[in-house]
Amino acid sequence: MMQMAYQDRYLICSDGFYRYIHPETDLKDSEQTAQSILEDMAEKIQTTPANDNYTAILIHYKKSQEDNKK
Repeated sequence: MMQMAYQDRYLICSDGFYRYIHPETDLKDSEQTAQSILEDMAEKIQTTPANDNYTAILIHYKKSQEDNKK
């Protein structure tokens, strides 16, 4: 099992999604909510010649740093 750390994000998506996004930059803004990040990525995909459907789930682990010390 993978151990999650404070502010980790995990993107689970279909190939119709990952072909057009760049997680290393698109997931970087830690102030955005998971919902707003996915909405921004969907808008980005809609501006491409994508002809595939796409699905994505973004998990943003927000447990406090203090809780991680326990």
